[in-house]
Amino acid sequence: RAFSLAFSLAARGAPARTLFPHCPLRSPSFSHTASTPLRGARRALSASGGSSPDPFVGIRTLLFDLDGTLYSGDAGDRTKEYMTSRIFQYMVERTSSDSGGDTKFDAITTVEEAKAVWLPLFRRYNQSLRGLKAAGYVIDEGRWNAFFREGMEELLERDDALRACLESLPQRKVVFTNAPEASARKCLEALGVSDLFVHVYGAETMGSDRCKPERAAFEAVFSVLGVDVNDPGACAEICFFEDSVANARAGAALG
Repeated sequence: RAFSLAFSLAARGAPARTLFPHCPLRSPSFSHTASTPLRGARRALSASGGSSPDPFVGIRTLLFDLDGTLYSGDAGDRTKEYMTSRIFQYMVERTSSDSGGDTKFDAITTVEEAKAVWLPLFRRYNQSLRGLKAAGYVIDEGRWNAFFREGMEELLERDDALRACLESLPQRKVVFTNAPEASARKCLEALGVSDLFVHVYGAETMGSDRCKPERAAFEAVFSVLGVDVNDPGACAEICFFEDSVANARAGAALG
């Protein structure tokens, strides 16, 4: 079955921090001692004597979220603050003249007003663009994608420990993110791991009307991977890494 770290490991009885013999990991449901969901298991494994069962038996594909999963800690805080500030800037600066005549953005004149509009929509839809469009805001998706994550990769640094961790895992590696794919690739390049992923699937693959944690988003990505979400045997060959509890539950719900 497809599973996520926070839930499948508990079902298997394995502590999340003892996953990898060569790289560390943390899961938000188990340990907050490491800087990313792929940091710290070496110490835990040594402490356990390396006796934990191999959680990757039968796994052929590792499906990774990007933001908050392949990087978090200080880098995650910086990028999160940067993205939200860019979103609020976009909302404040848009006017009816550059929104196809739509006047909804004209009512937003301050960052505080932008945040008040954005927060409930993000909580409901789990993606800023989709939430704003659902609320009736007219947005050019190309301009939006180019604006709110523009330059974000400059906040990230090469991560040799992450690279070593990923290189120690022989399975094919795929990124599955709600972010635009071009931006995701730039972030992977900044981290120094872009060549380790065979595919990057994001907003374009899922479609503008879908995103994690919706089942339809998983179906879209699984389809291009050649995996039938209704086939328990095929799903059993995928391991899903995710920092969002809602997204992790959606992955676990696939069976």
